[in-house]
Amino acid sequence: MWRFDNVFLLKNVVKYKYDDWKPGFVTKFELKSSIDDPWGCLPVNTIVGGAYAENNLLITALQKLEDVDAESTMKKILPAWYDRTAFMEVGRK
Repeated sequence: MWRFDNVFLLKNVVKYKYDDWKPGFVTKFELKSSIDDPWGCLPVNTIVGGAYAENNLLITALQKLEDVDAESTMKKILPAWYDRTAFMEVGRK
């Protein structure tokens, strides 16, 4: 069982340094779903553009805004950032 303590909301200011940026050209784009990411149900109406970038981030300011409830917050954050397979929950629906 996972347990999280001391969860809080941070505000940061980040400076991006682009090391490389290459424009991309697409004529067809299709989203596919997985058990963790159901993106395939969304239609692709228009392709606006795309690119590949390599960059470095430098946090120039960091500020603690407020404490938040660990249990309710992590229930929302973990599924958004990590697939279930990372927690050994393979094949669940």
